[in-house]
Amino acid sequence: MTQQRISVTLACLLALTTSVDLRSQTSPSVPIRAMARSDIKQLARTAHTPEQYRALAMYFRQQETLFRTKAADEKAEWERRKQMTGGVWSKYPTPSDSARNLYDYYVYKANDMSAKAGDYERKSVIQ
Repeated sequence: MTQQRISVTLACLLALTTSVDLRSQTSPSVPIRAMARSDIKQLARTAHTPEQYRALAMYFRQQETLFRTKAADEKAEWERRKQMTGGVWSKYPTPSDSARNLYDYYVYKANDMSAKAGDYERKSVIQ
């Protein structure tokens, strides 16, 4: 990745950070994916300034929020499916099991994103 592309990537992340700061933290209209995953990985490898670390931390906090929202939705679906009983549901995995597994995955991913965001937040303060 060229230095110019890294600069553009950082500018996109900083613009996203600024737009998020101006909105409520619970706003569902916050754009979550403003950049490609490969750009985030490259920025994570080359980050060395507090602004870059803050931008990465903001990205991972948004991802955490996304996964926590998905987990809450899936938990509601899991609760709904647990109420269903019958012959169709006797096969394994049951719809309830599938919903629980997806809920567990979303919680795992949210915790992972939270840990990454915390690491980058600490790095931005240390720098």
